[in-house]
Amino acid sequence: MLKHQEHILAMPASTFHPEGEWAPLLGADVIIAQRAKLEADPSNRQLITYATVRCGDRYALYERLPAGNEAGLHGQLSIGWGWHTDLVDLVFDSDTGVLDLDATLARAARRKLEKELELLGKLEEELELLGDNRIDRIREVEWHIIFNANAVDAVHAGIPMDVVVATEAISTRDPAIRFLGFKSLQELAGLERLESWSQLLVDLLLARTAKV
Repeated sequence: MLKHQEHILAMPASTFHPEGEWAPLLGADVIIAQRAKLEADPSNRQLITYATVRCGDRYALYERLPAGNEAGLHGQLSIGWGWHTDLVDLVFDSDTGVLDLDATLARAARRKLEKELELLGKLEEELELLGDNRIDRIREVEWHIIFNANAVDAVHAGIPMDVVVATEAISTRDPAIRFLGFKSLQELAGLERLESWSQLLVDLLLARTAKV
C-alpha cells in the first residue's frame, strides 16, 4: 500500500519569499494533492501549521522521543506542534464558496492540539473546551518558515500559530514526545538541541520583544 495516501493542502513554492519573510497568502493558489506525490515535488510546499502553546509569556517545550516517525528529529527539543492541513480542516465562506485560509489553518491547529494534548486531565468532546482550560485564541503570526537545508525542508512551509491557553496545567497523549513544561523566551534561547524551526521562532520572538 502506498504510504501517505491522504490528500492535503499545499501552495506553489513561488508563493513564499525564499528568505522566510512573510508574504500575504490571501488570494494565493491552493493545491490539494496526495501527500505521497507532494513529498517529491519541490515546486509546491505542503502547509504545516506550527503551533506554539503559550501561557502568558511562557511557551510549552517538549522533547521528541524515538517513538516518533521523524528519525532526524529524535532527541531534539521543540516549542512547535506541527501538522499537515487535511481536507477535513477546510472552511469555506458560506456565501461565496471561497476558501477561508485563516479559519482552515486555525481549525487544523485546534483539531490536532485537542487530539494530542490534555489540559487539566479531561478532554471535552466539543471543540471549544479542553477540560476546564480554554484555548483563548489561535492566530497566525506574521512569518512563515522556509528552509532549504534538505529535501524535507524544501517541500514544506511552516505557518506559525500562536495558541494561548489559560493555565500551564497540560500533559500530552503522544508517546513520541516528552513534555518538559513551560519556559520563557530567555530560557529557551539558552537551550541546545532546539530544532531549526523552533530556534527560528525563538530568535524572532526575542527580536520582537527587544523592540517593544
